[in-house]
Amino acid sequence: MKTIQSLFENCLATCADPKFFGAWMALFSRGRGKRMQSRLALAAAFQPGSRPVRLAGGALAIWMAAASGHAQTHTFRTLAGNAANYGGSTDGTNSDGQFFGPTGVAVDSLGNLYVADQLNETIRKVTPTGTNWVVKTIAGSAGSSNFGGPIRDGTNSRALFNNPTGIAVDNWGNLFVADQYNNAIRKITPVGSNWVVTTIAGTSLSGTNDGLNSGARFSQPTGLVMDANSNIFVADQLNNTIRKMTPSGTNWVVSTIAGSPGVQGKADGTNGGASFDLPAGVAVDANGRIYVADQYNNTIRLITPSGQNWVVTTIAGTAKPGSNDGTNKAAQFDTPSGVAVDTNGNVYVTDQFNYTIRKMTPSGTNWVVSTIGGQPGTYGTNDGIGTNALFFYAFGLAVDREGSVYVADTDNDTIRKGYLAPTIVNSGAGFGFTQGHFGFHLTGPAGQLVVVDASTDLSNWTPIYTNTFGAVALAFSDPQAGVYPRRFYRAHLSAMIAGSGTGFGFSQGRFGFNLTGPPGQLVVVEASTNLVAWLPIYTNTFGTVPLLFSDPQASAYPHRFYRAHLP
Repeated sequence: MKTIQSLFENCLATCADPKFFGAWMALFSRGRGKRMQSRLALAAAFQPGSRPVRLAGGALAIWMAAASGHAQTHTFRTLAGNAANYGGSTDGTNSDGQFFGPTGVAVDSLGNLYVADQLNETIRKVTPTGTNWVVKTIAGSAGSSNFGGPIRDGTNSRALFNNPTGIAVDNWGNLFVADQYNNAIRKITPVGSNWVVTTIAGTSLSGTNDGLNSGARFSQPTGLVMDANSNIFVADQLNNTIRKMTPSGTNWVVSTIAGSPGVQGKADGTNGGASFDLPAGVAVDANGRIYVADQYNNTIRLITPSGQNWVVTTIAGTAKPGSNDGTNKAAQFDTPSGVAVDTNGNVYVTDQFNYTIRKMTPSGTNWVVSTIGGQPGTYGTNDGIGTNALFFYAFGLAVDREGSVYVADTDNDTIRKGYLAPTIVNSGAGFGFTQGHFGFHLTGPAGQLVVVDASTDLSNWTPIYTNTFGAVALAFSDPQAGVYPRRFYRAHLSAMIAGSGTGFGFSQGRFGFNLTGPPGQLVVVEASTNLVAWLPIYTNTFGTVPLLFSDPQASAYPHRFYRAHLP
């Protein structure tokens, strides 16, 4: 076996056992490794009141729907909040937990989310519990603004905020908030079951002063981020500057590292020789480089430390707003607001006025910009894959260690998550032949089942491996690889229509079956009478037990076909 091709195709062979039929979500590509839309599809022909129709040889009539798509790697779904409520402050689980204009989101190492719920004037914690997300207010009081007076620190709801916008979390679980209209940076410290809020820099008075703690001044700080050395970087929006807060014992020393107070512009340069126009979001990578969403310049800026200096360059976008994907300045943004960077150096951007989520992939010294969520000019609440998902003035975002993206979908009053599709890692440790075994690593969303199929002809596929994604990559090894002159592999998340057992078949004029799939994933069942025109008739979210589907219209047709897919 001289070459191995890892191939993700657009459809799957399926079991032809009359007692069972299943389908899997297929991840596929065309060309060389271009990731395409994920899809699950299956239809089984049947006649009312009978078992599924048998074909020659006793096989079931099975049709696999071909899927199409673009370079999309994330499936977005709503974790918490409800766009239909037009804002709220109620704590609760999933859609029962309500937000009002959330702008900032941060994720800690345990997968907990922290949200700057701007118009509620509160800080919320969103805790994953199984497949659910529990929303709780940890600081501030909904509807009570710290307006026009001294900043009020305190514990839990005794502390007040005034338009909290950006939020960050450190490795010890401390939170840092850009309290925009208070012109201050606040720290929230967990103490037992309580949260103690203190002001660590700035006062309610705006200004430009560098200095120590309350001796420093800000003018509507908007975004902030902490680096590996516990330095905090702040987008000081109305000052058009980027500030650095350096810890010194229990104090914080504030300095201006880029931009000049009161100067609007788009000039690249060093330190104060560079200029910004309402910078909003900031992120920092493992090398200490800072990324800035420069809102009114419609650009993403990079700030690189060079000795004692900071060099600012524009790496994507131009002053002219637009929605084009492309490389460097060929790409366009429209009021980008949030920015985050993953462990591989990819940069994610909330492109606010385009209603999209963008990804910037480093390629040598260039940056390739693509749209991974939303559609330019189209706002909405839809969950789905890539551009099938819709957003409404999303402002902030964060990315976890696995590459999942969390979005504060501001005008939808929701928190959204973009899950990564599974990926075969075709280089590095574990890839290739070892003692007659061929192996590679698999990465994908934690808690999701994955299946690897093998084929010698790209037509007939056999499942040979299944496992569940965790916090680290899965190591796959095929002991049969050396037996074949060539062997192909593909990986897909697992889901299934159960063709037997409880719930399968006709009952009181309804045809039903059970569906199982990855917990937390949306599933849609569609029906057709001709395998050409399909009508969605059922949607739900997979949990820890199978979903029971039942079609009350089944007996109205001489025959009806079904397929299930992950939107």
